[in-house]
Amino acid sequence: MVVSTVPWVLLMLATRTLPTSATFLFIETGRFGAFMQTEAKALQDSDMYKAVDVSSVCECRTLCTVHLRCVSASAVPAGSSFRCRLSDKGPADSALLDDPSATYFYWPNRLAGFFHGVMADGLVYWEPEAWVSHSEAVATCNAVPEHRLAVFKTTSQLDVMKTLLSHAGGYGARVKMMIKMMIEQLEVNV
Repeated sequence: MVVSTVPWVLLMLATRTLPTSATFLFIETGRFGAFMQTEAKALQDSDMYKAVDVSSVCECRTLCTVHLRCVSASAVPAGSSFRCRLSDKGPADSALLDDPSATYFYWPNRLAGFFHGVMADGLVYWEPEAWVSHSEAVATCNAVPEHRLAVFKTTSQLDVMKTLLSHAGGYGARVKMMIKMMIEQLEVNV
């Protein structure tokens, strides 16, 4: 198991694998897959589809992994047990509550879009399924704990951008499709 704290970005999310926050973790395991975990955040009742009493945070995480519908979950202490709230919404689609005793986690590969994982620059990247405006991307990033919009400033980050653009199904495929459509449109208009 690899555990690291990371800030995430959206619209090409980039997450550091170096410790930056004691309350936010990017965790890769064989058992649970890659998931994000943050302390002091909880799902509100309107964002969950099921609530179950469990004995630990780990049991709540396990419960979410076996529910195919589950994208995220939060474990909130309830006496000697935890109230496990399961949700089919990701963090950008939920209004998370501040709760110092809660633990929230989600699986980026279950979100709509393309999860690329850890890239050569040591950051974790995810891109949304649809194109959005800059202001929508910023708003989405702000809604997700420890996320930020990707900024490519270094040579290694440029190399990562080139790699991401070459991935089938991601931005690369969409950019190529747009260019092809623009060329076809130009040919029609000539």
